[in-house]
Amino acid sequence: IDEIFKNEFLVNIIEADFDSLEFEIITFLICKYVYLKNSKRDSRKDIIIVFDEAHRYINEKTDDNRLGNYYVERLAREGRKYGIGLIIASQRPSELSKTVISQCNSFIVHRIGHKADLEFIYNVMNTSHSSIVKSIPSLQKQYAVAFGEAFNTPDIIKIADANPTPDSSDPELFKIEKTKEWANITFKLLNLHLKKLKNIKWIIFTKYL
Repeated sequence: IDEIFKNEFLVNIIEADFDSLEFEIITFLICKYVYLKNSKRDSRKDIIIVFDEAHRYINEKTDDNRLGNYYVERLAREGRKYGIGLIIASQRPSELSKTVISQCNSFIVHRIGHKADLEFIYNVMNTSHSSIVKSIPSLQKQYAVAFGEAFNTPDIIKIADANPTPDSSDPELFKIEKTKEWANITFKLLNLHLKKLKNIKWIIFTKYL
């Protein structure tokens, strides 16, 4: 960690390939070091810490993760006055530490479908923009709902293209030639076969019908 403070790189990535107990200890030590280092004026440096998959180690399971949570929560409460900012990234926001979330002033929410997470986001937004909240489960790739102090009003935004583009596309089960004629014929054939499968419910969406 001392090397991170000393080097000239703007971005430093820590590959945290540890088991849960090791990761809890590492998180505690890193956050404690950053807190104590930046609390001294002569060694202060503006720093942003990004916690990816944060629900795994910054959560409400205090009996198992209290050590890991302690300095993260302290940074969330006091870090701004020492030039420390946090970015909390998670696919399960409802499982995050309530203390940490209460200190977050801006949110960018991509598509979420889990009921508990949607209720959590709705409570966090605490606004009359219910139509925007309802759009979250159907957001397309690169789109997100943004709200908080960094934004004038809750809105749907598009995230800029990554460069280089990450290799993270959805898997293609099969490739077909998408034409209107093909879709009409296929739908009729499927309809005939599906009538024989009384115990299976199918829902098919296509823009070519």
